Amino acid sequence: MKKLIYTLLSIILTMIPFQILAVPSKLPKYPYKIEYYYDNTLDSKETITSSGTMGDLVTNYPNKEKKGYELFYSTIDDEALTISDNPDFNIIKVFYTQINTENGYEKAPKTGIEQKGANIILPLALIVGLLFAKEKMKH
Repeated sequence: MKKLIYTLLSIILTMIPFQILAVPSKLPKYPYKIEYYYDNTLDSKETITSSGTMGDLVTNYPNKEKKGYELFYSTIDDEALTISDNPDFNIIKVFYTQINTENGYEKAPKTGIEQKGANIILPLALIVGLLFAKEKMKH
């Protein structure tokens, strides 16, 4: 009887590691989407749907830059998308902004100071301000 129990225990113990290490032959796939926005408006025709296994990292996306637009930001610029079983979290958003053009050339953004002389005017204004402050301190 003792030998039978010992034999059964050894058989059971040799089977346990195989049960623990058994990996399904095909892991489940979970969908993810890449959405493209132009001036903060979703262009659903450009949306790409794909799938991957849980824990996979998605680090890039196809460039869908249109004429007159440039890449502004994507939600994977800072951190890759990790595929999960929740499709609401499996979305990459890519944002493009319209290039401001005038006569075919990119127009500098308006800042309140004319860009042509800003590189000279600002340092000169600081120097003049410092000179006046220095003169005022003398009196």
